[in-house]
Amino acid sequence: MTSYRHLKIIVGLVLIFAAGAVTGSIVTHQMIKRVLEKSLKFENWTAGAVAHIDKQLHLTADQKPKIREIMEDTGKQL
Repeated sequence: MTSYRHLKIIVGLVLIFAAGAVTGSIVTHQMIKRVLEKSLKFENWTAGAVAHIDKQLHLTADQKPKIREIMEDTGKQL
């Protein structure tokens, strides 16, 4: 009787571990998919690149549209 009880506990723990592993892999897959889709949109890349350049160089209001235009042209070439 004791070995049957231990077997039930072991099977239960294995099932809980398997359920957690499956759930974790599904969630990770969805998160990676969402991040890749977001990062591959060029509109997001342009805004991020302009913000990065502005942070580094402290652009004026006249320079920002010029940089944005250059980034958009570069993106079309890519």
